Amino acid sequence: MDIIEQGSSGVKIVTREFVFRKARDYTEPNFEKKLDLFEFEIINAPSFPIDQKTKFTKTFSRLKSEMKLKWQTANRTESVFLKKYHNWLQNTLEIPKTTILPERLNTGRPSKEGNLGN
Repeated sequence: MDIIEQGSSGVKIVTREFVFRKARDYTEPNFEKKLDLFEFEIINAPSFPIDQKTKFTKTFSRLKSEMKLKWQTANRTESVFLKKYHNWLQNTLEIPKTTILPERLNTGRPSKEGNLGN
């Protein structure tokens, strides 16, 4: 499940599945490039804390290597990847809060504006 949790100050805790699904949404045909684009988008967000860049890049680089290997092992098939690595995908990582990572997921019916019944 693509759960975003509140982490310590200035950090979002996201599942590896969230990263996979965000990367998958890019139109680039190569999975590694999709992960690179997601990383680039996070790092270059105006609100990304500069002092976190090195730590995040190292952490995300390890994740990309692991995910790429698992993706290849699953024969680049999403259903196989999600089933075979379900438990691994539920593990989390910390991402500095940026404008591209919302405070909460917008799920459910949108709230109605204005007064009700008046």
